Amino acid sequence: MTSVRELISADKHFYSVILTYLAASLALALYLGDLRWFVPTGYVGAWTLFAVTGITIHLGLRALRSDSPVGTFRSELLGFWHARGAGFALFLCLAMFQGAFTSIKVMMPEFVPFTFDPALADLDELIHAGPAWEHLQFMDGHTALVRFLYTPVWIMVYTCATLLMCLSRPSRLRTQYLWTFIGCWIVLGNLFALGFMSVGPIFYEPLLGDARFAGLTAHLQTVTSPDDPLSQIPQALWLAFTEKTPGLGSGISAFPSLHLAITTLIVLAAFQLRAWLGWVMAAYLCVIMAGSVHLGWHYAIDGYFSIAATFVLWRAVGVRLGLQVRANRPATSVQRPGAVAANCT
Repeated sequence: MTSVRELISADKHFYSVILTYLAASLALALYLGDLRWFVPTGYVGAWTLFAVTGITIHLGLRALRSDSPVGTFRSELLGFWHARGAGFALFLCLAMFQGAFTSIKVMMPEFVPFTFDPALADLDELIHAGPAWEHLQFMDGHTALVRFLYTPVWIMVYTCATLLMCLSRPSRLRTQYLWTFIGCWIVLGNLFALGFMSVGPIFYEPLLGDARFAGLTAHLQTVTSPDDPLSQIPQALWLAFTEKTPGLGSGISAFPSLHLAITTLIVLAAFQLRAWLGWVMAAYLCVIMAGSVHLGWHYAIDGYFSIAATFVLWRAVGVRLGLQVRANRPATSVQRPGAVAANCT
């Protein structure tokens, strides 16, 4: 039976990238002269609670079906640690990776200003023959539900998917998911975001002093209940940005959309598991795509680009894994008939 240490060692390349990313995040904070920008443990507590709760419920339900629930639970827990402990450790390290991402995200405007919103808004309106949000007013009666699906449900879905992938046995799907997951945050969330620094429609006027999206802002106020706590998230994010107080979920960046990138990744992985699950997640992807525009978080092109780019990353990782499999496959030597005859004499 493979030990936890051996399983952790098998994930060493993931740990190397995570450690390097954490070091880069720390280096940027040191360069700015303020370690308050560095928040690597911001997600660890929430992710640990989420994982421990889910695992405990799962093992507890299995134990309740036995004649000795307490003894069975202890046995199940011990077995889980030996079989899945390495995956649990990687999951917690990915929580620190998420903290490093938030750290870098909130520091990006200190290096590159937000300048691409007018160009992105112009392109978006050119593609859609006007503001994209105006085409989605059929969602007005469901704005609260869209907010719920877009924020807390999305957090639960992507955290659960990542946990399950970390805990699953080593496989091509697990490796492809995790490398694409890391690539989405770094390549799309950092590199492309730095190249196209933008805040999105909802923050267009506060940033540029231009009332271009005043109609969207006024429209959202008419379809939003004052009792909806999720409607206060934009104000909280803008306050954190202006006061430079990094925290859980803080940081503003519109292009590209990580909401759409990570949801696309989950769709691709889901289709590898079950067709029906893939279609369910594809429907959810459509909701997130429309919701990102309806709620003013993104220009539609932010999502289009993210979906396409995530698919490219997924395929690129898949090709790389295929090349590695072929490279590691033992070569078979083919002897000439004459040589075989000579060996038989």
